[in-house]
Amino acid sequence: MYSVNIEPHLPGPKGSVTEFAFDVDEHYVAECRERAIVLAAEPLRFQALPHMMSAQWDSLELLLDSLARDYPAHFSLTKQGNRWQWINRPLGLTHSFIFGDVDTLPQPTARLRRATGARRLRRHGPARGRTVDRGGGVVTTQADWSLDFDMA
Repeated sequence: MYSVNIEPHLPGPKGSVTEFAFDVDEHYVAECRERAIVLAAEPLRFQALPHMMSAQWDSLELLLDSLARDYPAHFSLTKQGNRWQWINRPLGLTHSFIFGDVDTLPQPTARLRRATGARRLRRHGPARGRTVDRGGGVVTTQADWSLDFDMA
């Protein structure tokens, strides 16, 4: 039986692997390219239910704010009300979009994040006899959980 501990991420000591919320290291560009290849070949590795759209936007905001704050040499985020511009220097990307308007994004919010690793979006509420409900996610590497199972 697999289990997972879910708890708030608190910043670790300066210089530790837990100092920042997200890890950007020498493998970041290669991992993002690999993720793009996998998602192009297997688009169902990204799934999100309609009721999770606000959670996707929340997740996007957390990621972009964190990356811009923690790695300013690599990323920048400019906000003018709900008009945002995201610059990802390692990937050579610039995206201008309206926060909350999915039609202004080049791809779904969870994939735009360009973060490495598997991500799941969940909401609290009764489901399958538990207190966490399905919602969405992106899995482009091996994992010990099934996005298809979570979405069923």
